[in-house]
Amino acid sequence: MHQPSSRNRTRVSALLFCAFALSACNTSNGDGVALGKQSLAEANTPAAIIHFKSALQQDPQRWEARALLGQSLLRVGDVNGAAIELEKALEGGYSREVVVPSLASALLRQGKHQALFDRFGNTSLTDPAATASLQTTLAVAHWQREDRSKAQAALDRALAAQPNFGMATLLKAQIAAADGDFDRALELTQLTLKHNEKDLQALLLLAALQGMGKGDQPAATATLERALVVEPKFIDAHKALVFQALQSGDMALTERRLDRLRAVAPKHSVTSYLSAFMAYAQRDFKQARALAEPLLKASGNNPQVLVLAALIEEHGGSLLQAEAHLGKAINLAPGEAQPRVLLANLFLRKGQEARALATVEPLLNARPPQPLALALAADAYLRRGEREKAEALYAEAAKLAPADSRSSVALASLRATQGDGESGLRELEMLSRSAKPQDIYADLALFNAHMRKRDFPGALKSAEQLIAKQPKQATPWIMKAGVYELMDDGINAKAALEKAVELEPRNLRAVLRLTDYDTHLGQPEKAVERLKSLADAGSIQAELALAARQRRAGQTPEQALEALRQIAQKHRKEPEARLALVQELLSQGLSAAALDEAQSALSVLPDDLGIMVALGTAQLQAKKGEEAVNTFRKVASADPGNVQVQYRVAEALLTNGRQAESVATLRRILETRPDFLPAQRALASILVRSGDSNGALKIARSIQSKRPESDFGHLLEGDIEAGRKRWAAGIAAYRRALAKSPSGEAAAKLHTTLQSAGDSKVAGQFAAQWRNDHPDDSQFLSHLSGIALQQGRYDEAEALLQAVLKLSPGRATAWANLAFAKMKLGHPGAIDDARKAVQLAPQEPALHHSLAQVLEADRQWAPALEAAQRAVKASGGNNPAFRLTVARLYAATGDKEAARRELKALSDLAQDFEGKAEALELLRKL
Repeated sequence: MHQPSSRNRTRVSALLFCAFALSACNTSNGDGVALGKQSLAEANTPAAIIHFKSALQQDPQRWEARALLGQSLLRVGDVNGAAIELEKALEGGYSREVVVPSLASALLRQGKHQALFDRFGNTSLTDPAATASLQTTLAVAHWQREDRSKAQAALDRALAAQPNFGMATLLKAQIAAADGDFDRALELTQLTLKHNEKDLQALLLLAALQGMGKGDQPAATATLERALVVEPKFIDAHKALVFQALQSGDMALTERRLDRLRAVAPKHSVTSYLSAFMAYAQRDFKQARALAEPLLKASGNNPQVLVLAALIEEHGGSLLQAEAHLGKAINLAPGEAQPRVLLANLFLRKGQEARALATVEPLLNARPPQPLALALAADAYLRRGEREKAEALYAEAAKLAPADSRSSVALASLRATQGDGESGLRELEMLSRSAKPQDIYADLALFNAHMRKRDFPGALKSAEQLIAKQPKQATPWIMKAGVYELMDDGINAKAALEKAVELEPRNLRAVLRLTDYDTHLGQPEKAVERLKSLADAGSIQAELALAARQRRAGQTPEQALEALRQIAQKHRKEPEARLALVQELLSQGLSAAALDEAQSALSVLPDDLGIMVALGTAQLQAKKGEEAVNTFRKVASADPGNVQVQYRVAEALLTNGRQAESVATLRRILETRPDFLPAQRALASILVRSGDSNGALKIARSIQSKRPESDFGHLLEGDIEAGRKRWAAGIAAYRRALAKSPSGEAAAKLHTTLQSAGDSKVAGQFAAQWRNDHPDDSQFLSHLSGIALQQGRYDEAEALLQAVLKLSPGRATAWANLAFAKMKLGHPGAIDDARKAVQLAPQEPALHHSLAQVLEADRQWAPALEAAQRAVKASGGNNPAFRLTVARLYAATGDKEAARRELKALSDLAQDFEGKAEALELLRKL
């Protein structure tokens, strides 16, 4: 039997109707019921609802009024309210022929398929219309469950009971649409409307067929407006009109249509959902989250609500939470394409190609498969280096959906990166010219192809084409700025960013880039003004960016904490704000305070997986290893396929001394994700420490086999061999790594191993050759500066570090090392350099200690003591060198008692440590 495509089935399931009957009743039970019936006859459902409620206020046991109220509520889209009233009518003994079809429809619209089957799957009714209605509802439920044979059987029973039953005819139309036969679907839908021109579900399906099936949006709009003339409170028609406007990009029209819905149904869940969706589309993520939160609480089992919540969380950077929402949506609606596509995209973003493929597999197995799923699978295979598989899937997707340019563009992009690059570029240019205005895949691919070739004029031309297609969007201007930056044209880059901000004043990406220009031009106050303006408009990210800027500008750690505390207090229910405060506390070594803050945040946001991870991290830093293991395991159980979280479990187990369990966890990760490099590295490291270097080598060689293009396996092999002083084998492995990828990391390791092997001449020659061939390799220069510092060649170290910082001005350790070299040489600027290092990485205890040493050398005892105390606090108080510096500074300030106390703590901390002789001498003097 022919199976519908997943894409068509998805379209249909989004529109599937739920049958309900407004059966004639024999008695009127008073004026309220009679007036309600009259309002129904006049198609005035809101008035009917008022009359039925009035009748029930007079007598709550008027079961006919309850049944009619339930049917009326169902008609206007209040499914939950309808189900309550219909259940009461059934319990009160009102006619099953009247109530059961409507209650079955309500259960279907609530997504309670199993409850529907259990209660009414074998129900027999005597009235032909009631039987047809019930059987059609069951057919729809089976169809949504993708059980076509049972759906067809129920549909046959419906049409046997009443051959021209409208709802059954509509279902046949929807099945035809799912099979791609839109002409037959239109014929059946129009036949239904011929018998009843006011059939709301028929009008809704007709609009869908006109819009999605035939691409005639004006006709679809007219049909939906026609439905609203029949029933002004028809929620589904309002919803379709809002989405139609959203897809067109006309935000003003979207807002007008949404306002119209708010006027007729201000408290309806669909109104809240569309308001949240509108806020998301307008990039007002704070408002979107605020609107989505109560929706999640009230409709946490609604896949559409879960998908929207996932989109909001993903934008906010809460990828774990987004993943959890999408996973739940898939469990609730396994046949729906949208959550699978979004989750697969999320996995690709996180570099988890295997999980992306597993997620879209059901969509690939449909016949025919969904084109978008094919394209996503192709993306995954391409990232795994399986180019032939990727090309085949892109080609199949392009054949199935020639109107969707994504796969054709991907094929052309592949050709553009192969030998015949010019042919691929010409194909991309042709696709760009022929694409619809809203289709920008080809333009983006063409831009990226020019950028890969460093063809900056070509990239600028592509960006201009995109600007012509999207004149009101900031992104093309940001892309253009990026090209100018690579051309070292800061003037035009800044002008492009200013244009981006003019178009989208709340575009954080553009604003942040502009603040960098403000700073470089000596206008920090302008940068602050930009961020404040964005923060005042409600952007939490801007507030956090402003706090980070002020921190870099010289705020003390205490001031930085206070700023983040104010943001977190202001936005108690925003995960980003709470996480930023926890991370700052952790970076300053305030583990107890970080733990308290994480627990406080979790009490407000109990289901936020990102905050749970932060809590586990705080527990680890606070030496609460068992609690950390439990916390990470809780996150892992909520998101069982996430190897990143499983890896945190393994880390926590190892930190807690449970090496065997950690190894078992790492091995389980590698069974699920054999190419997960952090787990491979960690397992190899454990094996080396436990004396199983051969086991570690097996892991390294497995990586080499599975990732032949990567240098990682060879680097790991070099580390293992060098660790057991097999210098020749280590040198050979590092040389193979360099052949795969000429990285500064591999060069530094090879140079170190050559020196360790006693071949200083070859090591010197290699270093000179590498610097000549790679003059901009700041990592290797930093490596050489470290050796110079160790050997006391401070002049050479200073020169090397200045070269490093010219290439990488944000390298905090380089500033600290430069400060140390200057201090030893007596050169000016050491203190400023040490403070710069702390500002760049305030979470690093060693940098605070370096600042303390430089201040001590300048005899600035009080600030030196403060910096040293911060180093002790940030390190958890267990670093002997830091405590010795604190004791020495107490002695220098004349506080002998505090110095003795510190030395006592030092002796309790470690029996033997570097600097013990100095500590004993200091204690003797005290």
